[in-house]
Amino acid sequence: MPVYENILNGNPGNRKLKVLSEKIKQDYDIEPPAFLKGKAIEIFNETAGWLLGTFCLGFINPQHIAEYAQCKARWQECEEWNDKNLLAKHPTTGQPMASPYVEMGLKYLRQADAAWSKMYDIVKANSMDDLKQGSNPNEDVMEKLLRKKGK
Repeated sequence: MPVYENILNGNPGNRKLKVLSEKIKQDYDIEPPAFLKGKAIEIFNETAGWLLGTFCLGFINPQHIAEYAQCKARWQECEEWNDKNLLAKHPTTGQPMASPYVEMGLKYLRQADAAWSKMYDIVKANSMDDLKQGSNPNEDVMEKLLRKKGK
């Protein structure tokens, strides 16, 4: 059970609760790795900012954030390509076929979700904040894509 729920419920197990140090919020700063480009840097910074607000950034391996950012950026690129070119030509027969970016996008999405789960499990178990209020940046990605499509 997350720490904030234990506090709200009066610590039903009567075990000592692990409370993270707030110094990490002010002292810990990470930079995106050099291999990240464009949209992946934005996602990295957004995710690191969200983690900073949960007081858990210092407990997350920066490589997990970079992995998540890279996979999420690639998934978004595949989705943008699929919006424009849902069908492709078969290389030998020339017949229409489903775009290979559909399958690639699904693989990137699975990888991004796996990377997100590694980070979110740490936050969920240790954060003092209520994470059910919709502040999860991973949940906003589809909404952003849908809004972008309407422009």
